[in-house]
This record gives sequence, C-alpha cells and structure tokens, in this order.
Amino acid sequence: MKPVKLCVGFLLVKDNLFLAEKRSLNKRTFPGVLSIPGGCVEAGESPEDALFREVKEELSVDVKDFHFLDVKQDFMNNKTYELHYFVVDDWVGEICANEADEVFWLSFDDWEQIVPEVDREILKENFL
Repeated sequence: MKPVKLCVGFLLVKDNLFLAEKRSLNKRTFPGVLSIPGGCVEAGESPEDALFREVKEELSVDVKDFHFLDVKQDFMNNKTYELHYFVVDDWVGEICANEADEVFWLSFDDWEQIVPEVDREILKENFL
C-alpha cells in the first residue's frame, strides 16, 4: 500500500468571493490552471500548522481566524493525497502572490473555472 501524502487547501473568503490562484507554469501538478491555494504538510506538522505556514509562504499574510471545512482524497501521478480544506475568515497583512503566477478574487458563481476536480467538489458541496 502506497503512503498517503497529507496536504492542505485554503479558501480566503470575503464578500461572497474566494481567493483563487493561477498556478505557475513550472509547477509539476496542474501548471497554469486556476485552483484553490494550498500545499503539503511537512513532517511533524499538523494540518493546522501547515495551514498557517502555507498561507504565510504563499500569500504573505497571517491567519487570524479559520475553520475546518472538509477532508477529501485524490489520486494523481500514482500518489494518494489526503487534502484538508480550511476556510480562512480573517487574516492580517496584504495578500501577495509569492508562489502562483497570480491570485485574484473569484465569485462562487464562477466555481467552474477551477480546474482540479477535488477543488471543484469542495466548492460545490460547501458554497453553492
């Protein structure tokens, strides 16, 4: 049995909009597509610890308030991923795209622009 890779996905939400990212073209998975930001849990981290670290690394902001949303499993590139999704309701700092080519606010009505199916499932099940 192959090991499961733990990851986090995070939705910064304000005014019925969520922050989406256009992934860098040099990413191995989903290069150049629109997705929910996220990253992998490092050794010794909890998903919540990874959430705080990844939000800071990717967007230059500090999480002030969040809540757990759901866990999904996905299989790609011969690996199983367990994705822990969170909603970030409040943060401190100015959002910058440090790892994605671009980040921008997207209406929940435009959820179909998000490419990874697992991200679209989260949006459909929790926000539509």
